[in-house]
Amino acid sequence: MRTKTKLQKSVLMLLLALMLVSTSFSPVNAASAGRQVKITACEAVKIILSGFNSNGIATKYTFTKKASDCSAIKIPSKYWKGNLTVTAYYYVSSEYPTYKGQVVTPIIPSEASSEYYPVIVTAPKTTDWIYWRARTWVLDNVAYNQSSRHDGYRQDCSGFVSFAWQLAKPGTSPAGLLAYANKISFSKLQKGDVLVNPSAHAMIFIKWVDKSAGTFIAYQEEYVDTGTRERTMILNASKGTVTQGTYTYPGTYIAIRKK
Repeated sequence: MRTKTKLQKSVLMLLLALMLVSTSFSPVNAASAGRQVKITACEAVKIILSGFNSNGIATKYTFTKKASDCSAIKIPSKYWKGNLTVTAYYYVSSEYPTYKGQVVTPIIPSEASSEYYPVIVTAPKTTDWIYWRARTWVLDNVAYNQSSRHDGYRQDCSGFVSFAWQLAKPGTSPAGLLAYANKISFSKLQKGDVLVNPSAHAMIFIKWVDKSAGTFIAYQEEYVDTGTRERTMILNASKGTVTQGTYTYPGTYIAIRKK
């Protein structure tokens, strides 16, 4: 009888030991695979995450934030692994309060960890803001009308540049732009710079198509019938002239960059 009792105690102790081992090795949420993330995105007002969770299921998560919040924002209880697409949206104007600005695509480690994986969306540059703001007028095809206002700015070439450069409303003149800019060489033109004939017209440089040939993309407020458009131009750097198709714009142009 005593032997039977001792055997029962031994079996009971073995069962308890197995339960303890089982408890010790029970996976926590993080151990199933994937990582939680923390997002840093200065000046963004909305973030959308798209990717796959720890079970390989396509997942999307959206949150809003203050533009001034540059802290690392933790996204708890969401485990990601593999390719993650992080899209940042920005307040560009009253008509575009959540403009799709930047996209980053980090690869989240698949191994389990309780540490939050850091994802950083770099703060926009001045050239980004200029391009985004200018792009909204192109998207809206804002009509040329010096008597009208869009986003509080005069609807002509220099009013358009004033809006993109965030100068005082309702905007300055082509000659007035010089007070807010530094002159640069044509070879240094980059996104957000301006080609201007101070006595006549101004356009925003976007990018080179073929720098050696002087071909580039520009945004500009054109005429009553066309409005704000994206155009392919040819710059004759030696003469300072700009041509669109068969039309050469009057006068001489210089390149300027916002101070």
